[in-house]
Amino acid sequence: MSLPSPTRPGAVPSPVPSPVLTLVDPPVAGPPVLVAGPGRVPGARVAVCIPVYQGGRHLAATLRSVLDQTLTALEVVVLDNGSTDGTTEVLAGFDDPRLSVWRSPTTVPLTENFRRVVALSHAPLLKILPADDLLEPDCLATQVAALEADADLALVVGRRRMVDEHGTVLVSSRLVRGLTGRQGRAAVVRRVVRSGANPIGPDAAATFRRDRYLAAGGYGDVPALGDLELWLRLLHHGRYLGQTATVARFRVGGHAVSAADHGSDYRLQRAFTAAVAAADRGVVRRRDVVVGRLHAPLARRRRALLYRAARLTERLASGSTPAAQDGAR
Repeated sequence: MSLPSPTRPGAVPSPVPSPVLTLVDPPVAGPPVLVAGPGRVPGARVAVCIPVYQGGRHLAATLRSVLDQTLTALEVVVLDNGSTDGTTEVLAGFDDPRLSVWRSPTTVPLTENFRRVVALSHAPLLKILPADDLLEPDCLATQVAALEADADLALVVGRRRMVDEHGTVLVSSRLVRGLTGRQGRAAVVRRVVRSGANPIGPDAAATFRRDRYLAAGGYGDVPALGDLELWLRLLHHGRYLGQTATVARFRVGGHAVSAADHGSDYRLQRAFTAAVAAADRGVVRRRDVVVGRLHAPLARRRRALLYRAARLTERLASGSTPAAQDGAR
């Protein structure tokens, strides 16, 4: 995900985020307004919820990847968080009876926009799709079929490719060993602690049940941890399925919010992993904690290299080099 992040004035995330969601008071803002579309799609089996803020550059490609899915019984809900970059014009170019476009009268924090867009949808299954990521054509058909076939599943996750601003594949990711197939929460928690990062994957790669999402308390309030923290809370209410199929493309932008502060995100991730290990002492072993401490710096390094590669491909595409850019300063 590479979205600009509006922030709540005075809001400071806890340095040690809890693995259990602490609900926060919503910011004072008016309700979203329906700009276009039906607002509800009867018979939709899954809702694709797209929160967007200043996402006009990639939004059209994201929407096409959703509307062209082989599974057609879906609703697509876009919530524009007060964009001023041409997002409105991009959305005006789409005319599909499954698409509803909403707009917030005031810009709210990123995670609040995520919660709001989900609340505007109605289908029993959910996917949150950041406005610059992409779905593979069979993504929803594969994940919806799995959830509908097994009522015990709360969360289905597939593989994803990492792509740059132009869609060029940087890395074809695979799920960590032990995270494929049907798993209970204990096995997933141990893999999370051992990885020192997020081995499950981003929002785009996952589909989950609405009732389990509500039971878990909804999306959290720390952007750097939002997906992983939600996945672990969902697994208090059902099982996990890791699919080997590639279902999504996660865009790594050289100027993305995800790349803005690796150090801060790293500290949050380490604190969160430690909190998970402490809360699940009956599941997590001492060896898991030690392995996670060794893996965390390596995961941080891999992430930094990935964003560096994205910046390099962006410079090459624009015909400039790092040296040339330095000389222009």
